[in-house]
Amino acid sequence: MNPVRKVSNHGKNIIGYFPSIKMKRMVSFESLIEHDFIYVLDFEPAVERFCEQPLTIEYQHDGKKRHYTPDFHIVHAGQDFLVECKPQPLVNDPVNQIKFQAAQQWCHMHGWVFGVVTDTHLTTSVRVENIKLLTRFARYVIEPETQGRVFAFLASVTNPVSISDVMRIVNPELDFCSDIT
Repeated sequence: MNPVRKVSNHGKNIIGYFPSIKMKRMVSFESLIEHDFIYVLDFEPAVERFCEQPLTIEYQHDGKKRHYTPDFHIVHAGQDFLVECKPQPLVNDPVNQIKFQAAQQWCHMHGWVFGVVTDTHLTTSVRVENIKLLTRFARYVIEPETQGRVFAFLASVTNPVSISDVMRIVNPELDFCSDIT
């Protein structure tokens, strides 16, 4: 899967590149909504792969040929999804609704599912912020011995534990852990 077009800045949006662990490449984005959604896609185990700007759908409106490029193609648990990321206030915009209808028809013809992800979807829980925090540490290599100590400790406890408790097991010499919760 390769993007069919490059992201562009229309003066109002933020563009950039996300270093995807899952896709093993830089994934481009055209908005903060797309950026946050990429975190979710990269973290979600059922997402097998994804691609930004995956295809262009041709459709007719007002007697003219139009083109629409959705934001993502996602393979989730063996099912293909086409996803658009939009701010909630723009979802019901008539122009967007026409594009979404074209995408739904295309998906229906190809056995895919079309969906819209909004900023509201991504900001109503702490999940995205937690994923961002975990992603910061996902690139660190943890020695098997350390993993074993952590897993053994977590298997032995019956009550919730703090990060500082786990850190004491990993490195008992640290004395600053008492301030970390």
